[in-house]
Amino acid sequence: MKNIFKWKNFLIVYAALLLVLNLILITLPLTNVFGYEFSTVNAIVISFLSGLYVISSFKEKVDGSKLNALAIFKNLSLLLLIPFAVSIINSIFTGFCSFWDGLLFYIVLTFPSIAVGSTLGIISFAIASRLRRLVFILLFIAVSLIALFEIYFNPQVYLYNPIFGYFPGTIYDEGLSVDFKLFFYRLLNIFFFLGVFGILNNALRNKKVILVAWRRVIYSLVVAAVFYLFVSPMWGYSTTFSKLNSELSTKIETKHFIIFADKRIEKDDLKFIALNQE
Repeated sequence: MKNIFKWKNFLIVYAALLLVLNLILITLPLTNVFGYEFSTVNAIVISFLSGLYVISSFKEKVDGSKLNALAIFKNLSLLLLIPFAVSIINSIFTGFCSFWDGLLFYIVLTFPSIAVGSTLGIISFAIASRLRRLVFILLFIAVSLIALFEIYFNPQVYLYNPIFGYFPGTIYDEGLSVDFKLFFYRLLNIFFFLGVFGILNNALRNKKVILVAWRRVIYSLVVAAVFYLFVSPMWGYSTTFSKLNSELSTKIETKHFIIFADKRIEKDDLKFIALNQE
């Protein structure tokens, strides 16, 4: 934990920035309570800061020795404690609103962010000898935007993504809570990203070994992508047109909308629904 106060790795600076951000968040609608929105914003920010911290930490290891992964995550735990402490103190004065739901969201959405961000950071460090932070920023943006392809090509408005965990759409129930599907998704994120982190951390000491490590990483990425592509509709992480047709086999088209509905709905009711949409 002594490395927390070293200026070279900027962790104390990141912690201060995170503190300021959370002091602002508790004054804004939605994020002023300990819940989904608060956890999602912090998941994004902590992922980003974790990656920058890992890059700085590796740059300090000029002797090429392996970085102590446990020490990294212990130090990054400071970033997890700050939003939690700010929100809890704020709730003491303003009142708690579904504390246990908020805690679950924070654990499931925000905690894995240090694993995701750290892994993107070590990937950026490994693939670039210069401008590593710029590479990390581009990689971070790319991973964040992957889910947009699902929205573009699939008939869905919700998103699952390693950076922010889950986005239920622009309109969602205020009673949103953590379910097993989200919990399992984040568990997969943790295992996958920590696995990649471990491979690259062990390999960065030796330039010859790094080539083998990259093969493993690329193989893991390809397998994970193909696996996710096939199982995500079955597990509810995406909705393809074939999945939609199997669940809602009745289709009605209006001038501006294509409506999919359960086959058990009567035709007159469908016409009424379509008329209301117009």
